[in-house]
Amino acid sequence: MKKFILGSIALCLGILAINVTSACGGFFCTNTPVDQSAERIIFTMNDDETISAIVGIDYEGSAEDFSWVVPVPSIPELDVAPTSALDVIQNATNPRMNPPPNYCRGVVWNYGGLGGGGGGFLEEGNLGPYDYAIIGSDNPRELIDWLRDNGYIVTEPMEPIIAEYVIEGMYFVAMKLSNDADVGDIQPVVMTYKSDKPVIPLRLTAVAALDNMPVLVWIFGNSPYSPENYVHAEVDFGSFRTTSQLRTPWDFNDATSDYLNARNDIQDKHDGRAFITEYAMPSVNLLEINETVIEEPYLVDLINSYPFVTRLRAQLSPDQMTIDPSFVPDTLQNHVPRTIQLEDHVDPLHYWGCSTREFDTSEIEQLLPNQTLLPNQSLLPGQATFRYPDGWVQTPLIYNERSLIAYAPQTVTPEILDAYFYDGVSEFAIVLQYTITGDLFYAGPRQILNLGEDYERPENIDTRLFDYNPLFSNADEPDIGFYYLTLRSTDRSLYNAMTNHMLSYTYYMHPQLRNTLALAEIPDDYFGSSVLMGFPEGWTEFYQPDELGIGAWEVVISPDDGGSGRIEILRSGVFSGMVNDDMRGFDELAETYGLSEETVNNMRAFNVNNCHQTGVAQFDTGDRVGYLRAIRGWLVVASAVPEEFEQYDQTLRQVADAFSNGYGCLRG
Repeated sequence: MKKFILGSIALCLGILAINVTSACGGFFCTNTPVDQSAERIIFTMNDDETISAIVGIDYEGSAEDFSWVVPVPSIPELDVAPTSALDVIQNATNPRMNPPPNYCRGVVWNYGGLGGGGGGFLEEGNLGPYDYAIIGSDNPRELIDWLRDNGYIVTEPMEPIIAEYVIEGMYFVAMKLSNDADVGDIQPVVMTYKSDKPVIPLRLTAVAALDNMPVLVWIFGNSPYSPENYVHAEVDFGSFRTTSQLRTPWDFNDATSDYLNARNDIQDKHDGRAFITEYAMPSVNLLEINETVIEEPYLVDLINSYPFVTRLRAQLSPDQMTIDPSFVPDTLQNHVPRTIQLEDHVDPLHYWGCSTREFDTSEIEQLLPNQTLLPNQSLLPGQATFRYPDGWVQTPLIYNERSLIAYAPQTVTPEILDAYFYDGVSEFAIVLQYTITGDLFYAGPRQILNLGEDYERPENIDTRLFDYNPLFSNADEPDIGFYYLTLRSTDRSLYNAMTNHMLSYTYYMHPQLRNTLALAEIPDDYFGSSVLMGFPEGWTEFYQPDELGIGAWEVVISPDDGGSGRIEILRSGVFSGMVNDDMRGFDELAETYGLSEETVNNMRAFNVNNCHQTGVAQFDTGDRVGYLRAIRGWLVVASAVPEEFEQYDQTLRQVADAFSNGYGCLRG
């Protein structure tokens, strides 16, 4: 039978670090199991076939309530480490994302980061601020009785987990604060033990973990490491999108929310059993990240002792902690720097939301088969619609002295809205359509619905506000707004379809051109040098360096079927003189595209007053045939090869006609 053993002391590093935010600390305590909000783990792979570990504990509560137990694979040697070690390495390796260039920043004018008993021997010791014991037994009942007799709460659900670890031959380190120690004296615990690979005892962690608990792992060794029995997942940075600049040009999100959503999606997809590599670099690189690493001697010793460090991250809820993750060397793992350059993964036009192309999908049309025209006089017939699910009904009503139209699975009454807003009671989603007037512009949903400043939304309700404010709508014409109410339990596919659709057809350049692209000069000239471009459904936009040699950068829009039609939008200092009514830039166009003096003058006249359907020039270079228009430093070239020009002619002309600097003169 195993004995209850006192551990000796040696310098080492850690198996797991615990953020404790409840009233008592560790996996067990004198009252109830601790709520564990995060787990931070450092492993070092030593030359003597041992693994060293830092066990960092952040604790809020009274000193007498603190207690902590962790299973280990062999009798460990114990020490303490500086409290700052884990915080410094976490901050030094937290992922950062640099967004791609924002070519659509501020282009739309709305008018009007990531925490004694038993049956064997018992020897106790003191380590820093802790009294501790290392215990082990072949009999799970003896071990459980010892824990209970010494003030550790072991509930019935914990017993089979402890029994599993006992059968596997694990020992347990149990700690409490010494009588003369206070909570402020808590330090990370350092353990070294015999083991062939790092393993995290998550099964026992589950008894005290919070939902979606982060698990951060650093492994110092001779090479990168990856999970052995968990999925090694990758984040799809190419799917990242910030807030649509077309929809909310005043709101600039970073990539943090996308990264959080990606981690949540990986957890859902793999039932929590997946790790992401967030950092994998030579250890010495940490010294170049910030001064806090250099100022932490404990970490500097690690950096000098181990050539490589890997940071991995998982996110699990208690019911997903059924397998203890282990890690093995992975020499094929690519280096993963701290900073992700999103420009290497995603087209900047798509990331920043310069275009309306990606909003509406066939899935949305299937989920939302019904549609109604929106009553805005500035829109062309059939141009702006609102879609809603099959079986939903429209209900006109008056609520808080406002005229609304409600869309919902059943008739909506003011009483139903009261229950939704104030009590969070309802069984279905509701979309409220209302008129935005000047005095309510930029007002939040509480003001719009006159619910009062003291209104507090019930926690079980999601809300989203949309103002349907098309470009070029006249200032004296009211715009349409939507307020979407849904319980958090509402079907998410329907919720996403509804919200995405409400962002879909907000901005149009032309009734036959379903999509709009909006671009602006970088960095500061948001208004005078911004342009809007309509383009057809079934065409895709992407950014590329200027191939013609006369622009600073270029956007190309081409048909998805591979046809020769092409729309190119260039921004160039060559045309900057156009704003000043001189001829600079037009001579370049005349030479490149073989334009006559009359044509050039016509284009120049359009640049002075682009509220007229002028300034479109047709060209034929032999290789391409198409249309040109230049506006305030921008040039659009809409063309096709000669043998296919006829099939694209009408569309290309529409594109050229709809090209505008955004001040509201062209509606098609």
